[in-house]
Amino acid sequence: ETMIEMENIILAALKWRMNPPTPAMFIGELIKFLPANLGMNVRSCICERAIFFSELAVFDYTLVLHRPSSIALASILNALDGVNSNEFSSWARSNFLGDIAYLTEFGCIEEVESTRGKLWESYYDSEQFKTTDKAQLPMEGEIPSTLSNSKVQGPYQSCGE
Repeated sequence: ETMIEMENIILAALKWRMNPPTPAMFIGELIKFLPANLGMNVRSCICERAIFFSELAVFDYTLVLHRPSSIALASILNALDGVNSNEFSSWARSNFLGDIAYLTEFGCIEEVESTRGKLWESYYDSEQFKTTDKAQLPMEGEIPSTLSNSKVQGPYQSCGE
């Protein structure tokens, strides 16, 4: 009985928040590093698209072992591929990534790269792509493979246009 009481005290102190951090939670935190002068519509667009990509991770069993933070960062980077360069310059992107790298001490770039590719593959296999976005994107061979050299504009019309 004492054990049950202690469990109830701990659960009450935690306000029953017992779930591990999810990619969506990390996205919410990482989005805060976007430049303050970025328009709200572009910021919302990036966030929504990043959440979309993170949800695709559920369909790829190989991503189960990837960290939620890696899935979140990969999702944000994939979402950024669809942002108009007039709205979010390459200089601003570079600063954003630098801030994330510095402030979070994120050191799993290989995992992020791998996750990005897998999320793009999941996207290309999705109904969203097959029914809505296929005409707007390059062929599958142009899935982005590096953080610095992405050719794909994203699974949607470009943000900021």
